[in-house]
Amino acid sequence: MLDHIEAMKCAVAPDTFYSSMYAYILERFMLDSSVTETNLLLLAKESLRRQHAAAPLTEDQLVNAFSKSDCRGTNSIIKKKVLLMMHLEKKLGVHIDDRQSADIETTGQLAAALFALLQEAHS
Repeated sequence: MLDHIEAMKCAVAPDTFYSSMYAYILERFMLDSSVTETNLLLLAKESLRRQHAAAPLTEDQLVNAFSKSDCRGTNSIIKKKVLLMMHLEKKLGVHIDDRQSADIETTGQLAAALFALLQEAHS
């Protein structure tokens, strides 16, 4: 699906780009199209929850597993969000400024930032 986004990156309208990006994010997080959440951290949490569905965890176990942080203070949910953003940057050949990246909370904000960078790169 990302190849399709790459091919259209200069020719699509923002709404089309957003819907394609949202579908790609759901696919990347192994979530189905019935998901309507747009918060990237909540999507990452749901993705991790579903990955652990084979060995169900209680809510307390889930919170504990995902809230443990490494030496930089990041947990599995944050890592999943960051890895998604890095993947998209690499595939699209753009870079979101670190300060802007930290402020991105939703799929819409991420799509808007990527769309703007792609438009800037091709103008």
